[in-house]
Amino acid sequence: AYADPSSEREKEIEMKSHTPSLHRPTTQRFSTRRRRYNYWPALALVLLAAVMVWAGAASASCNFLMTLASLGSADGQVLTPRGIATDSAGNVFVADQNDRVQKFNSSGVFQFKFATGGSSTGAVVAAFGVAVDKASGNIYVTDGFTERTSGIVQKFDSTGAFVTSWGTAPGSGNGQFITGAGGVGVDSAGKGGTIRRITERTSPRVFKHIALPAPDARTKSQMYIQRYIAHFPSAGEVVIFDRSWYNRAGVEPVMGYCSTEDTRRFLELVPFVEKAMVHDGIILIKYFLNVSSEEQTRRLESRIDDPRKVWKLSPTDLKSYRRRFDYLRARDTMIAATSSTWAPWHIVDNDDKKRGRLNIITHLLGQIPYEPLAPLDATMPEPPHDGGYAEPESSRPNIPAPF
Repeated sequence: AYADPSSEREKEIEMKSHTPSLHRPTTQRFSTRRRRYNYWPALALVLLAAVMVWAGAASASCNFLMTLASLGSADGQVLTPRGIATDSAGNVFVADQNDRVQKFNSSGVFQFKFATGGSSTGAVVAAFGVAVDKASGNIYVTDGFTERTSGIVQKFDSTGAFVTSWGTAPGSGNGQFITGAGGVGVDSAGKGGTIRRITERTSPRVFKHIALPAPDARTKSQMYIQRYIAHFPSAGEVVIFDRSWYNRAGVEPVMGYCSTEDTRRFLELVPFVEKAMVHDGIILIKYFLNVSSEEQTRRLESRIDDPRKVWKLSPTDLKSYRRRFDYLRARDTMIAATSSTWAPWHIVDNDDKKRGRLNIITHLLGQIPYEPLAPLDATMPEPPHDGGYAEPESSRPNIPAPF
């Protein structure tokens, strides 16, 4: 029961302190709090009313207009839409997983389609996105990353006619591309010389030549691809592997350095490793250099007879020469198992070294997007003044100069 303070002394104490007496019974303090007005129900009603007003306004501006491109595979239907864009005229472009882009007008009426399936230029595989240049009407389509493609941007004009395409490098950053090139071939096919011609007029800080030695016991205990991953490029770099990880598919099984099961597992798994490389932004380019039996014989004989080339000759070269057709069988198996659209093999006829090198360099430049540098606008300054400097005798050349 509520006990109202009745004694004059207690009232006097309350008036002086302007606070409720702490000596009141607990029930009195609780009853005093229950008499306070609770504003929360009123506030909740106000918020509810505001939400209802907002919902009504939103429904007035978001009314359903129309349906276009119902599910299906026929023209005017969309199967798993992946991207959508509009142009300045209100036309709608829808890219879907059915390897095409379709155009609808502002009323949702089908107009035309283009870029239907395949892997050739002007064809789209699992379109992942579409954008329209509202000034020119040009249409840009990105392929999805699937087993048949590796991230390509294609440009079409306003009628859907193919214009051009280029490869993207997701994850490389700052518009830079990451490149890894690998050279494989039979012995004396000219791999080392081709790599030297590619890199001789480039910066060694950008173009790196990797030719790993035979693995030691510690390296053999690691995952096979591990020793190569350490040399993968960063953004803006080019790494060229001499033979690369494909030793496991060529020289190792032929010469008995690994088991048949090792090679089988390598051929089964390496396409997925390369797919991960490409998906992370590496432009992976693989070359196999072919040379005829007669030209291979001539080159090996010159290594024996020419003292300038004797350093190129190893005992393995002569053993490999006897097993040429085992190498060719291993090559055929390797290419069949590991040539994919994201990392295809490029076969080179290198009987004529000069022509072969020029063909590879031309092809390599065509695989990597780049912009020619503008001419350097620089002039030589005035020659420096010696300021009375005289070179001492100890700093002058002191080796014999027969030439």
